[in-house]
Amino acid sequence: MSGPAANQTIHLSQASLLMPFLQYLQGSGISVETYLLRAGIHPATLEEQTNLLSRRLIFKFINDICEEEEIEDIGLLVGQATSLQKMGAVGQWILNADTIHAYLIKGCKVINQVSSGDYYWLKKERDHMRFCASVSSLDEKDMVQDYLYITLVTINTLSEALGRAWSPTEINIPHMSAQTADELSKVLPHTRISLKENHASFTVPNWLLNHPLTPGYRPSLDEDSPMPMDFIGSLKQLIKILVIEARPDINSAANATGISQRTLQRRLKNYGTSFTQLVTEVRIGMAKQLIQDQEYSITEVASRLGYNDPTNFSRAFRRVTGSSPRAYLKELKRYQ
Repeated sequence: MSGPAANQTIHLSQASLLMPFLQYLQGSGISVETYLLRAGIHPATLEEQTNLLSRRLIFKFINDICEEEEIEDIGLLVGQATSLQKMGAVGQWILNADTIHAYLIKGCKVINQVSSGDYYWLKKERDHMRFCASVSSLDEKDMVQDYLYITLVTINTLSEALGRAWSPTEINIPHMSAQTADELSKVLPHTRISLKENHASFTVPNWLLNHPLTPGYRPSLDEDSPMPMDFIGSLKQLIKILVIEARPDINSAANATGISQRTLQRRLKNYGTSFTQLVTEVRIGMAKQLIQDQEYSITEVASRLGYNDPTNFSRAFRRVTGSSPRAYLKELKRYQ
């Protein structure tokens, strides 16, 4: 295929990136479950922080709750209360670096693994390094909050590494309103606020780059599992979450992607596939992993993946893999 549709991806983020927002809102006495369900995010999906969520639904949840609860500049508020030390396994993995410079390099690299539609990079200038971020999947209002959030999280992390409050000489946040810029200047009174570039950035002085990070818990993260950058790959990741939530229907997928059902069906037809076929492929892929883990019986695997009749599950499994689930398990055991 060629043209814009061929390169379009469904922008996704790991559930771990939403957790600081939930913690802040719950700490403010706000019940989030109703807002999550209204946005199309099942709370059970958040139990595994590596699960991928539609960024469209994430920001629908954030915008809905901010509007009804009258919260201004949520990115600024959550960013002030968060550092990578508080962001679970993903944050700790990024912090698995010897120096601040190594941490910044690693943070830029890992972003593609936890969130699509964002691009981070470092730009070397005369007496400092500039940490830069660009977002392509959000409107200007959401983009500003995303920039504020990641900027303040990174500044807080650097302050923790130094053991004292630190702020950059300059921060650039494009599209920021005068009111928000004023609020940011209250948080960082010694920092020059700029709106001149088309991406966000802040400066890190050269003397800070070689400062060591405090060693801590270092969980692993698979560096060979990048975020899917193609339409079919990202849609399959979304379907996986819908299977977990027991609602892998085209209406839920269309809502999560912001694409109408008719357009989604037409686009899949252009790829030579269908939504039903993708759901089957995703289910069987998940089934193979569950069978390999050997924690559930074949009947339990079928039930967990939404097959009420184990016979239908076996038929679908054979159609995709060429063997029955039991034959697949038997073959696995031969090599163990």
